[in-house]
Amino acid sequence: MGNYSYENGVMKYQPKPLDYLHSILYEYEWLMLLKGNGKPYEVILDQLYDLAKQKRYGSINLEGTRLTMKWISEQLLVKAAQLSKWIGMIFNDIKDLNKSKPELFINEGQILCEVGFHSPYNDYFEFRLGFDQIPRKGDNITFYYARSFINEGNFVVKEVEIDHSYGETFIYLECKPRYLEDNYRNWLLNKALFLRDLDYSSIPDEKYILDSMLRTYARKGEMPDAEDVKRAWGIM
Repeated sequence: MGNYSYENGVMKYQPKPLDYLHSILYEYEWLMLLKGNGKPYEVILDQLYDLAKQKRYGSINLEGTRLTMKWISEQLLVKAAQLSKWIGMIFNDIKDLNKSKPELFINEGQILCEVGFHSPYNDYFEFRLGFDQIPRKGDNITFYYARSFINEGNFVVKEVEIDHSYGETFIYLECKPRYLEDNYRNWLLNKALFLRDLDYSSIPDEKYILDSMLRTYARKGEMPDAEDVKRAWGIM
């Protein structure tokens, strides 16, 4: 898992090659969009595609195997350092292609929408996706590819904007992390943040750890330290 850093007052997620790899494996069909572009990573596109497909349908036995860059590099017969470099290139080229040719990322009959995925830390990224119908406010969207941008994969649609002009329709969706939905849990979290009983940088990645912290906060009025809660769960 990557780290966070502050840039211009915004806390940004700094992904590692393994983050990129997981994002690509979830959307492996997009690998084929890069074929024929003359990039050096082309030699592994077919193998990476097949590996991701086998993982999806369970035809590859990963039991007891931790999915690491080293393990993947051994399967693809590529040095780990070279694979890390290529994975980053593949991820960024998919992102750039989505911006320049979004029509490649939708199926026939789908509606193209530009989606703004926001993190809890005021960071966000935009990606164009196809939907069978226009999502409504409050709908849930799971998009694990976003994890390499903002370390979140589950979202809820907060706003839907439709602009029709000059014979074209533009649809924009604003999405925020699902665990920040307007409910009692969110109220507790916002209260803790507002009163500075909890800092954004102290929010743990593990949602069940955050839930445990918020339960204690609700019952005792004191926010426990995330590291103490992790130790109580036996994961430190």
